[in-house]
Amino acid sequence: MLLALLVMLLGLLNLRFDLLRNSPKRWVKGQIWYLAVGGPLCFLWVYLALPALIPWVGYTVVLLPLGANALVTLISRSIDAEKGNRAQSFGGLPLFILTASLLISFYLNVLVVPIRAQALRDVPVVRESMEPVPMMNIEHIRLVSIENALWKAQKVIGNMGSGFEVGNLTIQMVDGKLYWVAPLEFRGFFKWLSFKESPGFIIIDAEDPDAAAEFIAAPITYIPSAFFSKDLSRHVYNSYSDVLLLEASFEVDDDMKPWFVMSLGEPTVGKTGVVVTGAVVINPVNGEMEHYDLGSIPAWVDQVIPEYVAEKHNAWFGRYVHGFWNSIFSQRDVHVPTKWDGRIDVFGVIGPDDKFYWFTGHTSPSNKDDSLMGYTMTDGRTGEIVYYKNATGVFNESAAVASVNAAVSNFAGWHGAQPLLYNLYGSESYVVPVLSENYKLQAIGIVNARTGHTVVKPTKVEAMMAYRQYLGQGLGDVMPTYIGGLDTLEGTVTRVGSATMGGNTLFYFHISGSERIFTATSTISAEVALTNVGDRVAVSYLNTAEAVVPLAVFDNLELGSR
Repeated sequence: MLLALLVMLLGLLNLRFDLLRNSPKRWVKGQIWYLAVGGPLCFLWVYLALPALIPWVGYTVVLLPLGANALVTLISRSIDAEKGNRAQSFGGLPLFILTASLLISFYLNVLVVPIRAQALRDVPVVRESMEPVPMMNIEHIRLVSIENALWKAQKVIGNMGSGFEVGNLTIQMVDGKLYWVAPLEFRGFFKWLSFKESPGFIIIDAEDPDAAAEFIAAPITYIPSAFFSKDLSRHVYNSYSDVLLLEASFEVDDDMKPWFVMSLGEPTVGKTGVVVTGAVVINPVNGEMEHYDLGSIPAWVDQVIPEYVAEKHNAWFGRYVHGFWNSIFSQRDVHVPTKWDGRIDVFGVIGPDDKFYWFTGHTSPSNKDDSLMGYTMTDGRTGEIVYYKNATGVFNESAAVASVNAAVSNFAGWHGAQPLLYNLYGSESYVVPVLSENYKLQAIGIVNARTGHTVVKPTKVEAMMAYRQYLGQGLGDVMPTYIGGLDTLEGTVTRVGSATMGGNTLFYFHISGSERIFTATSTISAEVALTNVGDRVAVSYLNTAEAVVPLAVFDNLELGSR
């Protein structure tokens, strides 16, 4: 912080060099005045803004006081000229400094994007693919939206709510499973003065909508809502002022020990084009820090690439495909990340390789378009992006939510949230949690991304079974791409059972010739309810790797021969 302050103080040098010849005491008084007035302002700026002193670009922080200094100098010289105290030299220096400061600032903050848009597009490392998004592990589907997670978290605060509030919810993997985690943050300055440390954090299972939020007691001292030296960003900045502090994510390791991970980066295109170069892992109890380069960060850290960096990289990649002006006018080949709640958003998911990724769809710039042009998976640790281009005719997130909303329109206040695109059984499908007005989970919706067929059921199990049955029947010419279609089996029923789910009777069959358990309802055949042990049947089913499989076709050969 001291170095940044010294750099800014250089901009307070008294530019009235003409006074050094005729009135040096006046120059000294002016210098003292500049430091007395500008010094505290510079300190306040450094203290609040925490400017990164990155070589060359970072040192332009001096332009703020220098430009103001030059403007004051020009005014001072004009006043002297009116009084007849004509300056002897250095007349154009303040004007030159002011003009140069404005031009440099204008370039770095405004012109750099139009001029270097192509370089900006090349910042993210992107691999394009014509394959569908890889098959997902359905055990790790994210069913708890951030709204529902916050609703759950607020239920467990209890009496602590007088001094603390739920902090920023972070999605991450803990011991191979998706969770939402958030520290309890102070409710302002006076609460911080009273408590000094946060009592702990909240963790919410992001895959199991029936699991309650859990409070974990763990004293936290260094936290974003603390003040002065305990403020997390200021604490890190005091040791790492020469790099860009990107974003601090709250994460827990597999032993449920809390940490803060501050991603570090640098701009590559003027002041923008940020890339992640490493991270600092902070112990929130004692403030101890350890720096890691990008390739050596501990395996339990998921959000090395902050969410907003993933959003920026996706936006640059799609928008500036043919430069800046093409993105404004003809928009040829332009595709932009889809928006959720009016802003570009990416969603944290577990990929088929059990790694953490940021997912988002890409659509055309038109607000009227309800289909995708492609979708991306951004590696949460390396930032590498895979762009899946084979998405012609695939609904976008808004269209999927609209389809679910139509299916639940008879229920007041129910609405879809957080649509995530998965490859379910070889078919691109949106999984959409259905929430009430107060964000409590009510149902699970699944929307086929190519046909729009929508299934809404009270639970994940029921929704998956209904959706598998739909795929197995091949409705809408939809057949899985990674599975060999429908398998058939003819055999003897060795066991029969039934259970009621959501008001419907689900029958379970074990058939000779297969180790699997098959399920069916009377909607596919009235013979299902009349089948007994010993009957010979012929069935067809979607061949997945699961032990319990719904049937698409059911024929009781005994009933047909009578």
